[in-house]
Amino acid sequence: MIKFILEKEKEDLFQVFKVNKAKFNGYRIVWACLFVLFALFSSYSFQNISLALIGVPLLGYLGYKLPYVQLLMQKNRVDKIKSIIFPIFLRYFISLLETQGNVYQTLKATLKYVKHPLLHDELQKLVNAIEKKNDRNSYLDFAHYIGTPEAVNVMSIIYDFSEHGVNKKDLKELETIIYQLHFNKTNELIKYKVNAMEKYANPVLITCVLFTLSFVAVSLVMTVNDALSGL
Repeated sequence: MIKFILEKEKEDLFQVFKVNKAKFNGYRIVWACLFVLFALFSSYSFQNISLALIGVPLLGYLGYKLPYVQLLMQKNRVDKIKSIIFPIFLRYFISLLETQGNVYQTLKATLKYVKHPLLHDELQKLVNAIEKKNDRNSYLDFAHYIGTPEAVNVMSIIYDFSEHGVNKKDLKELETIIYQLHFNKTNELIKYKVNAMEKYANPVLITCVLFTLSFVAVSLVMTVNDALSGL
């Protein structure tokens, strides 16, 4: 929660999604103003100053936070896509490995089949880096971009192939990992699609719940104040 409140991931998200800070801040102000106007309109409709005193800062803050929440949701969606397409890339790689002669040529050949920009561009960077120097860090950078523990393990094995050649034991291990990854991610993809509508509806539901709780809280405060004033 503290991490969310302080927005510690904001700068990283800006870099990943190439967000224009000025436009983002302007977007936040617009949403904050819209939420504040809603609070003011509601307080005017109920003719209650307490509603404005509580609702304006609360809803203004929610509106200000909304664009950041959208960024976090976008990051989660991208991470999900990367974890799903990574096993697809590995299946192409393992299929081409025996025909291409070495890891570099195999990765280069795999580029033709990996079309998704989230993976293709990073794979191209890996191929370009290996062309200059076959360094373990290049493979690990690619794995860290994918962002899963399995990716680090797999790319370490592929690096070992590039340095020491392919042996049957490690190849069998790699094939097992790829099969398991593909099986798991296929199941995750099915669940993701089934629950997609629910996930997209969550921000709206949360906002509605917060609105409801805000008005309930204000109503309770008004009721208590009226009760106390009548004593």
